[in-house]
Amino acid sequence: MKKYQRLCVFILLVAAFLSACSGGKPSPTPEATPTEFPIVLTATALAEQIQNPPTALPPDATQQAPEVPVEAQLHAQIVFWAPEDVDATQAQGYFDQLSKYADQNGVTLERRSTLEASQLSTDVQVVVSMATAPAIHTIAPAVQYVQFLAVGGGEVPTGGNVHAVSSAGVNVAQRAFLAGYILALTTTDYRVGVISQADTAEGAATRNGFVTGAQYYCGICNSRYAPILFYPMNAEVSDPANQAGWQTAVDALLAQAVTAVFVQPEISTPDLMSYLEGKNVRVVVVDGQPGGDGANAVALLSSGGTTDLTPALDELLVGRSVGTMTTSISIVALNQGVLTQGKFGLVERVKSELLAGEINPTRQGQ
Repeated sequence: MKKYQRLCVFILLVAAFLSACSGGKPSPTPEATPTEFPIVLTATALAEQIQNPPTALPPDATQQAPEVPVEAQLHAQIVFWAPEDVDATQAQGYFDQLSKYADQNGVTLERRSTLEASQLSTDVQVVVSMATAPAIHTIAPAVQYVQFLAVGGGEVPTGGNVHAVSSAGVNVAQRAFLAGYILALTTTDYRVGVISQADTAEGAATRNGFVTGAQYYCGICNSRYAPILFYPMNAEVSDPANQAGWQTAVDALLAQAVTAVFVQPEISTPDLMSYLEGKNVRVVVVDGQPGGDGANAVALLSSGGTTDLTPALDELLVGRSVGTMTTSISIVALNQGVLTQGKFGLVERVKSELLAGEINPTRQGQ
């Protein structure tokens, strides 16, 4: 029995050996099949895919798309915006004035006929604009860091960063106020006077404005040397054509030691102004008034041409609002030996306050 078992085991071993040595076909290798579950991305890969999603290339991907041109921004502190359809003479007048202001104050200036909010860099402080109100109010809200000053483009509502300079002109009292201030500032012992027309509203406004202007500078205006009197003095003329009348008025002022006079322009005549020059009396004149070419003329008050932008620019460039400012009068020093540069600066500052409504020119003699 044992021999039989050994024989069976031997036969099985021989069979296994022969099977291994024979050239049988290899067993098939299992093929991988795609899983039905989605591939899980790592957190880093997922974030990258969200932030930079793949984009489909255009059909003609070999040609590079042209670069969109970027419009150059303006970096000047003041930009003058004058559309092509505005009055060319007035626009040139404003540009010349701004150029002079820029040179004197060390600021930069550029001029444009068209303007977009995207062109204004943070270097731009003020845009002086002759454009219409709708055009200004379209751009201004988008660039709150820029102050817009509307000039010569009609009535422009103000508010926020939009301001305007009125071209309505100064009134009679304001004009006389400036004359009184200038003469009191430049006259020894404040010996100044005014000749106005009797029984008229313009005459009363001229008298009151002049007195207020003179006293704004010198207070009670009492002279320090004999004759010791209180100034300013006033004389009235009923009929400007009557030489005896205006000569009596002038002589009355001279009797009070007056050495500087403002004559209401409406009653000025060449003879009256020549008479004052002959007496060596200093005067302040306005546009069209006789006597402006005389050696005794101290200053000219001019309301012609373009509006004086200096007061508004001075305020806006330091961050102060001006709202609507009436500055349509300029002061020309006809005798710089009398109205010196320093005194002229004082006059300009007072003029700005007066026309901004901070000074009442008729507080006296209401």
